[in-house]
Amino acid sequence: MKTNKFLALALATTMIISCSKEEGNSVEEANLTQTVETVTDKGQTPNAQFDNNKKGLYIGLVAAKEGMSRGHLNLNVGNNGAYIASLDMANGTEFKLVANGNNLNDVYHFTGTEGSFNVNLADFNDVVVSDVVLNDAEYFAVVYKHTTTRMPAAVTGTWLETGNPAFNGTWNIIADGTIVDPNGFGGEGITSVLITRGGNMFMDTTMETFSFAPCGGPEVWIPTIGFAGVSTNTTTTWGQTTTIGSAAATWDLIYDFNVPYSDPACGVLTSGTWSWNGKVGEIYGD
Repeated sequence: MKTNKFLALALATTMIISCSKEEGNSVEEANLTQTVETVTDKGQTPNAQFDNNKKGLYIGLVAAKEGMSRGHLNLNVGNNGAYIASLDMANGTEFKLVANGNNLNDVYHFTGTEGSFNVNLADFNDVVVSDVVLNDAEYFAVVYKHTTTRMPAAVTGTWLETGNPAFNGTWNIIADGTIVDPNGFGGEGITSVLITRGGNMFMDTTMETFSFAPCGGPEVWIPTIGFAGVSTNTTTTWGQTTTIGSAAATWDLIYDFNVPYSDPACGVLTSGTWSWNGKVGEIYGD
């Protein structure tokens, strides 16, 4: 029965990680007189001519340095003549920030009524986003180039200590788009986890494989975002170890696979879990 469940999910449909919202007006390079509220660039596809230069689209996330605020970050750097940052926060708030398309340098300054940040595109394969301030709060941010052959993805989330919810932060999973369909069941290979707490960011770029065989899947599973037949927000990763400060955290998160949370045997759970420095707690995906 477990084997049938796994294969039924895999065969239900081929996962397509894409947006379907309509495009609207754009900000032209020589005309920044439009108000940002009239601008939308969602639903765009990468312009192939920009696959190998700094112009184009970028996908990533922001996570508060303090607290649990987080969201998805999409950058349009001249992909269609617009220079727009779109932020979809987990609480439902949407921000739009605009940069000057006539900028001749590698650093673009995005600004709007809610805040601002800088994007350094000197190396468009290793983008640096800095000085992120939204509604007077400071954030960490990461983005990766989205091309015609590379589709980054991110799942934002939170964590807290069991019995002490004041000990908390954000827990974010990232696929930079360089590992495509690693298990033959759709999705993008997870390339990092980004954890925040108390003004600090911890990033782990080594993901451990695990066995999905108890659920009827492969014996060796490479952690992914996305799974055929399930939400593109699906995270399948288990048995991970991430160094946080001077101690190693172990954690598990199979999220929105066939129920909100499960284990590798398709057993139902109430959350992801972590253990660190004598503490234990939960992980919740958005």
